[in-house]
Amino acid sequence: MARDEWYLDQFQKTINLEIERRLHRAGKETVARLKKNIGTPTATNGPSRPGAFPHADTYELQQGIGYYVSGSELVFYSRAPHTMHIEIGTSKSAARPFFRRTILGQMSGRISAILTSGK
Repeated sequence: MARDEWYLDQFQKTINLEIERRLHRAGKETVARLKKNIGTPTATNGPSRPGAFPHADTYELQQGIGYYVSGSELVFYSRAPHTMHIEIGTSKSAARPFFRRTILGQMSGRISAILTSGK
């Protein structure tokens, strides 16, 4: 292998590690924000209003939120079975969007800053 090729390989590895590091940081901060947005207990503040962030009853929704990094992709997920019912609503319950709203809000601010400057 030529010397220039070795430097290019090392440079690419360094770049990939930095991208992965920044994606993990963005994932951790966004998951923390998601959990904070849905952390208000119903017992304290009563039921959440339609269109507002859902309140926490069992904390199952909060505990099921996570992320993973796959290559250069940052993926958020929720393991709580009722996430979609809360996010988009049902015929009996109005939507209380929190997942997309939080992620989109973070993308225009924190995620963008982390990925572009690392800060």
